[in-house]
Amino acid sequence: MIRFALAPSSGNVPQAYVRVSRAVGGIDEREIAEGLSARPFPNLPLRLLGEARVRRGSGRTRVRPAASLITELPPVRLPLGIAGEAYAQAGYAGAPIGDKRGATPFFDVQAVADRRLASAGPAELRLGGGAWSGGQKGAVRLDLGPRASLRLTTGPAAARLALDWRFRVAGSARPASGPTLTF
Repeated sequence: MIRFALAPSSGNVPQAYVRVSRAVGGIDEREIAEGLSARPFPNLPLRLLGEARVRRGSGRTRVRPAASLITELPPVRLPLGIAGEAYAQAGYAGAPIGDKRGATPFFDVQAVADRRLASAGPAELRLGGGAWSGGQKGAVRLDLGPRASLRLTTGPAAARLALDWRFRVAGSARPASGPTLTF
């Protein structure tokens, strides 16, 4: 996800953003989402998002609106130099244009604990593990697994590249267990 601050001095922290994703493992599915977001209550770590999702897969392109509420919880220091991060999202995706059947509520939850292995200048290599869950109408899953990440902080900008191996331990959503790469 790439975010653009629209009014950095505002307590509501309005942003425009673009997010891209692609399925792996022989599944032909790609999505790009463009949206606007803001904190409805400046002192609460919650962000309201409204977006348009354009998904290409199975030879079709579908456009659908979505709205969600996400957490923006800060990382937590745990014993032994371990850091914990948690994230949750709940929302509703409208039906694709021209298809009245595809509307669905959805949720995503993530909890990760990791520890710094090495650092050099603005780069930090971390290793840990996590739990991920998500669902929508007809598909729910719970994954557990290890994570390796590289964080880079340069001035006000930060980036993270994370490689997870997610073992599906519950649910039947596709794909099955496998790697994820998140930037």
